[in-house]
Amino acid sequence: MFKCKFYSQKNILFVFGENKYQDFALVFKNEIKCKKVYDLIYLKKAKDEITNEQIYRRILFQILKQITKVANISLSELLKKWMNKLENNDKKFYYQMLKDDEIYDLIYPNDERHNEKNDQNEVTSYRKRFPETIENSGEYLSVSQVTG
Repeated sequence: MFKCKFYSQKNILFVFGENKYQDFALVFKNEIKCKKVYDLIYLKKAKDEITNEQIYRRILFQILKQITKVANISLSELLKKWMNKLENNDKKFYYQMLKDDEIYDLIYPNDERHNEKNDQNEVTSYRKRFPETIENSGEYLSVSQVTG
């Protein structure tokens, strides 16, 4: 029997298989649909404990490595949009992991994530519009699809 651990974070459902090559992520159009699927999975069983470290190392890092190899702009924008929705402590964790793995500057060239204006205590976001075809398609993204 295929044993998986599941973890929902915003509109992405992370699925961890028994082996690393079985890991994948499902990207939903919105958080509500993701939560419904997650809740259906856990109707009668205890929820799995998954850390940001596990999410990053087993799924996100594999996707990010591919982005840096093939300059996949759509996927990069999808991940940036997702990270921008996270709680501050989760964002900080992922940003630090990106920096530690020397991927941050490839994903956020010229630190486009934010531009702080100290004299006005104002934050201006610089984000490109997310391609409508991916955002609204409800497609699922698998690590194996990304890593070939």
